[in-house]
Amino acid sequence: MDDYGIDASKRNPWYFPTIWEYSSLLEKHGFTVAFAHFFNRPTALSDGERGMDHWLDSFADDFFLEFSNEERVAIYRKIKEKVKPEILKEGKWEADCKRLRMIAIKQ
Repeated sequence: MDDYGIDASKRNPWYFPTIWEYSSLLEKHGFTVAFAHFFNRPTALSDGERGMDHWLDSFADDFFLEFSNEERVAIYRKIKEKVKPEILKEGKWEADCKRLRMIAIKQ
């Protein structure tokens, strides 16, 4: 987003707490944490070459609000070229998702 004079950190819609941070929040609100597990969950993106486009449309829209469709296509192309070495596996996009699974009991 630097190429467009946009501070991406101000548009970041995501929140990724640590196990300890999330456990603390649950306990603060009257829960007892019985189980917490953080793990990798690689996720195949469907629709071949368009898979990453669909992911960006679904989860990163906040970054591209003022851009036209044509501008988005160009930006998506740049993003895909940058991440391709790490998440394009055997011709298929694979998001490097992480999961935090919690079991908490309300007191």
